[in-house]
Amino acid sequence: MNVVVLVFDTVRRDRLSPYNGDIDFTPVFQEFAESSDVYMNAFSQAPWSFPSQLSFLSGLYPWQHQGNQSKPFVDGGIDCLPVKLRDEGYFTSMIHNNSWLTPVTGATKGFDEDRTILGKSRYFHSFWSSLGKSDLDIVQRKLILSFSKLNLLNPPKDCYGILDQIRSIERFLDRHSGRDFFCYINLVESHYPYNPPERYKKRHGVERDVGDLKSMPLEYGGRVFMDELDVLNRLYNAEIDFLDDLFGVVLNLFKKYGVYEDTLFVVFSDHGELIGEECKFGHHFSTNKHLINVPLIVKKPGVEGRVIEEVTEVRELHYMILNEVGANQYDEIKLMDGYACGMYEKPVIYREKLDSFYDYCLNDVFYIANEDGVFRVYGP
Repeated sequence: MNVVVLVFDTVRRDRLSPYNGDIDFTPVFQEFAESSDVYMNAFSQAPWSFPSQLSFLSGLYPWQHQGNQSKPFVDGGIDCLPVKLRDEGYFTSMIHNNSWLTPVTGATKGFDEDRTILGKSRYFHSFWSSLGKSDLDIVQRKLILSFSKLNLLNPPKDCYGILDQIRSIERFLDRHSGRDFFCYINLVESHYPYNPPERYKKRHGVERDVGDLKSMPLEYGGRVFMDELDVLNRLYNAEIDFLDDLFGVVLNLFKKYGVYEDTLFVVFSDHGELIGEECKFGHHFSTNKHLINVPLIVKKPGVEGRVIEEVTEVRELHYMILNEVGANQYDEIKLMDGYACGMYEKPVIYREKLDSFYDYCLNDVFYIANEDGVFRVYGP
């Protein structure tokens, strides 16, 4: 059995038809969900990419892996999912253009091959690892932050884009479809700046470009202008529409190479997006349900799909995948009293033991611990 993880960056749960019956522009997600497990209460460990995806890859909470805004790189002592799957005989590959997941941050560790925004990034890994151990580690962190923001807001003309990703996926399947493989794919088309192809903008009635708007995400020092919410939502929906078609292209490649039926597909979003909620635009600076209550759809070979209401963490998928391939790893920290289920530096999100506070979790209530240890309740 192969393992494919598809991470759709910045996708809100309420913009996919399996979660919202009013949505009519995600037919690929809808068809895929009809034969898959659809998780209705899945929660990300953080409202932005790096700590969220690192929690999945490591199986750890952010307070354990310590990958955050002030330390955006992977501790060298952590064995992430590709290392464990490689030990089980899997060939491991990472294909994406997320500027946070590079050898600069150490996120490519353990993959046999990787195609990232830096190209074949293994050549950079040893350099950045040694820099992180030196007295220049502060310089390294500053460079990481600057590099990631620069590439997001001003991508180079020859940037490793979606067409390159599709070609990389096909080349990967052409070379490795005859063996057991783990392929980790991260598509970022729904991330700001929203720039869908013209036909999708036309389909959603968008007549302005995102560059013409005054609104800019909070994480880049901007703010939202309420009179632009309609066009922002239309642009975002157009991106999700485009992403749905890309999802179909990717799935068809696995069908073309005859591996679709024997593959475990794990599909989720690392975080959502605020478009006017809390008078905010973007992500990072909130634990709003539109950020951390994420879509999660799992398709298992030969198993009929079902709707799962149980509260599930993105972090738990690490162990679910290992158990599905027979590695049998126990999640020792799943039900710790008062454990931290996520964070953005401060505050830290806490959730009590699920068997005693299950109703609160279903109603999107979270326990927030500030630096002084004082709890307060956060709700929608």
